[in-house]
Amino acid sequence: MAAAARAAIDRCLAQLRRADAWVEQAEGLDALEALARGSAAERKALAGDAGRYRSIIGLVLQCLGSLRSALSKRAAQTLAALFEELGTASNRPLASALVPSLAKRVGDNTNAFIRAQARAALLAYCTSCPSADTALCLLGLARHRLVPLRVAALEYLGVCFDANPRLDAELIAGVQQACLDLRRDAHPDVRDAARDLADRIERG
Repeated sequence: MAAAARAAIDRCLAQLRRADAWVEQAEGLDALEALARGSAAERKALAGDAGRYRSIIGLVLQCLGSLRSALSKRAAQTLAALFEELGTASNRPLASALVPSLAKRVGDNTNAFIRAQARAALLAYCTSCPSADTALCLLGLARHRLVPLRVAALEYLGVCFDANPRLDAELIAGVQQACLDLRRDAHPDVRDAARDLADRIERG
């Protein structure tokens, strides 16, 4: 079973590397999600090699950034499956790559379907990996020039705090200062999101 799982992963990698053939890439994403939601042996094979898993995530993120909406949406769905099924150990070290890429799609106002799938994936990530690294990535995005990204960053910081109320005190202080600053933001959605996050932190 382990050898078969490794062979299946290798086939996924070969398909995902076909940047000139988006249909094959989509098939690779489908197969990858099936592995993530498959047997324990398949999940172990996916997570067992950190370097190869990082390569897989990098290829899926390339698909997420595709101009083909169907491929981008499919990539977000696959990421959600990887976060839900493989959990913290495999995915937490990849926060600096995953959070900005997903947040960019969450803030994309051009395609509601991609945005919805990206929101689901980022929610799965922040729930399963509510680490300081994740929160720091979101904190940086909270001051992004684009309003949807500022709003999304504040919203998902709330998810991190709900999932991990023991975040570092210095980090919490930084988030509280950001909330204070953003309650004076020019956009009402940002002000509302900052107020909501500050209230959630205050309630503990």
